[in-house]
Amino acid sequence: DLALAALASGKRRREVEEEEKDAEKDGGVNEGKEQLVFEDPYDDEFESEDEEGADDDDSDADVEMMGEERVKVPEGKDGKRVFLHGKDELQPGEVLVYDRSAYDMLHQLNAEWPCLSFDVVRGWSTGTYPLMFHMVAGSQADQKGKNKLVVCKLGNLVRTRRKPRKSEDSEHEDEESSSDSDSEQGDCTLNHQDVPHDGVVNRVRSMPQRPGIISSWSETGKVHIFDVESCLETLNRGARMTKPGAVPSSKIKPFYSFAGHSEEGFAMDWSRCDRGKLVTGDCRKDIFLWELREDDSTFEIGKAPFSGHQNSVEDLQWSPSEATVFASCSVDRSIRFWDIRERRKAALSIPDSHGTDINVISWNPIDSHLLVSGCDAGKLRVWDLRTVKSSNSTSQPAADFHHHQKAVTSVEWHPKESSMLAASSDDHSVSIWDLAVERDPDEELRLGTVYAGSDEVPPQLMFIHMGQTFVKEIHWHPDIPSMLVSTAQDGFNVFCASDIF
Repeated sequence: DLALAALASGKRRREVEEEEKDAEKDGGVNEGKEQLVFEDPYDDEFESEDEEGADDDDSDADVEMMGEERVKVPEGKDGKRVFLHGKDELQPGEVLVYDRSAYDMLHQLNAEWPCLSFDVVRGWSTGTYPLMFHMVAGSQADQKGKNKLVVCKLGNLVRTRRKPRKSEDSEHEDEESSSDSDSEQGDCTLNHQDVPHDGVVNRVRSMPQRPGIISSWSETGKVHIFDVESCLETLNRGARMTKPGAVPSSKIKPFYSFAGHSEEGFAMDWSRCDRGKLVTGDCRKDIFLWELREDDSTFEIGKAPFSGHQNSVEDLQWSPSEATVFASCSVDRSIRFWDIRERRKAALSIPDSHGTDINVISWNPIDSHLLVSGCDAGKLRVWDLRTVKSSNSTSQPAADFHHHQKAVTSVEWHPKESSMLAASSDDHSVSIWDLAVERDPDEELRLGTVYAGSDEVPPQLMFIHMGQTFVKEIHWHPDIPSMLVSTAQDGFNVFCASDIF
């Protein structure tokens, strides 16, 4: 059964009890309906062709998850149809399973404790199958003393896409057969080193220029800086080849801590333009700037915070192209842009940009005039900063999407494709979007792909991933651009959507 307790993210953690009540009302997903069952992607990895054919004749009505299709399609002869999250409802006797052909790769991993936040560690990865990468995550344990930073190495991430049905084009069969041989190499591996952490980890980030330097926001109201380089080396070498004199992970402590915030917080970001610059924001409304000193072990932190927001600062993002500029969003419904040389007021702001609390923002790393924001109402809005002229004027978004049914919890632009982004929500889903896509009704009519309900689906919506409960954070891998990683109440998913890149 799906768990009913929600993870916390930003102010969302202060609404856990309300989310639990909502989930109880509809039985985790739908009240009075059969609980959703998500098919184990590995339990029938070696089933025969005859067994696959038997699945087709199964009398149970199945619903496939949405993959590369973006419109609702008619029910097929085998009783299967695309399930459109937020539009369709499961009927009695229907079971939700995922379409293997929709993913080049999908791996599901459990953690000892739920993780509100994680970050990919740059540079420690391989870009060919089987894939391997490192990440760091922060726990939300049931007791304060059990919390930790988890430095992970994920390996043997093989392709899991299954051989197509006989009705599909034969020209793809050779390619898919080779991918099947990859999937027979076994399950993925997860090795980790645990670093003790004081309190729940609200957010964790890796410094881009020195990936082993990790910052964390604690529920205690402190921000900590750790050096986990030795953990990464141990994971990469293997436990038996640890460097002589290396400090055991259980003995690693933060080499710098800051207690200047008056309340706990969640907003945090390292600059990609200027090594060692960090901004942190709290639930009161304050933002502090950190600058790494030449000794590489201490920070100079401004005595006065950046002042302007009227409520909790939920997210922060440095400009990808200007070393002195960062953006912030807040429960006060505004997005503000700051120059670090002026702390008393924002250089530019978009007031009441969503009409409700803004949870997350992401600055496009390629087209730096674009910023995307996500709010409590489930909306995504893309802002063209070239059209935002003054803080007092009403600015209109360049794009406005309302697909998610609950609060947007994370959003991130693709690191290589400037028009693509991904978002996660408390409605248990992850969506992938491509802003460059436009509908062509004439082409749809010519190809015969005009289906009932297609007008209800934005053409920019490329993919919907489900199967997790209360997804809290997502990240594209910067060195493996097709890979998305998500964390939720019930663990991590690592996947590559097929046919959208």
